[in-house]
Amino acid sequence: MFDLLKKAENVARFEKGDRQFWQEPYISEQLLTTHLSQEVELASRNWSFIQKSAAFITTNLVEAGERVIDFGCGPGLYCQLLGGEHQVTGVDFSERSIAYATSTAQKMGLSINYHCLNYLEWQGDQSYDLALMIYCDYGALDPRERQRVLKNISGSLKVGGKLFLDVFSIAKYQKVVETRDWYAVSGPGFWCQQEHSVVSQVKKYSDFAVLEQSIVLTVDKTEVYNIWYQYFDQTRLKCELNAAGFEVIEWMADVAGGSFQKTNQTIALVARKK
Repeated sequence: MFDLLKKAENVARFEKGDRQFWQEPYISEQLLTTHLSQEVELASRNWSFIQKSAAFITTNLVEAGERVIDFGCGPGLYCQLLGGEHQVTGVDFSERSIAYATSTAQKMGLSINYHCLNYLEWQGDQSYDLALMIYCDYGALDPRERQRVLKNISGSLKVGGKLFLDVFSIAKYQKVVETRDWYAVSGPGFWCQQEHSVVSQVKKYSDFAVLEQSIVLTVDKTEVYNIWYQYFDQTRLKCELNAAGFEVIEWMADVAGGSFQKTNQTIALVARKK
């Protein structure tokens, strides 16, 4: 246990864990359940907010019949709501989420084009009018990955096309409390199907990054899962977007179009490809 705690103490910024957990068969099933749950807002926001957000997008950011691409679409919740009026593409790395999204679209009679791949590997064709990256996915990436995904998004958009994304704010970072815990699970849990123990921590870094780490121990193995969050202010966001060839044209509190204030827990923006 001492070795585990020592390892947890020395985690470099944006250090990867042992597994890409959204690809693990058991964990991806738990993650999909969390996406669809109306009781918690861990993987997706509640359905009422998603509907409000989709209505804002349709009313303010894209015309009927235009092309929309959702990076990190998960089980396709936004794609479903936008698919009736727009030509929609969804990209996500989780096979289980894409399978669910594809099946749901077929049942709903929607022609949505889903791709199961890492959006860091996406190659666009400069044909989309609007790109989405919602629920603070952007802040889960390290600085180089953020540059890469912005390049890929830019390559997908027409000149003058728009990017709509949200991130966690510095105001939210200030409220994060560092913790360290250990607990035992006698049966299936989120991370593991068998009896296991978890050493978990929330660790803050001075450049407004936060690590949520879970070290999962079973009788035969130890797995480390690192989830990272970058928190932003307007200056940092504007700098990163400008460097990628985007011009920020509007700031909001959230992706439902709320009025922006510096005390908001999230920051949403609309940026135009130059």
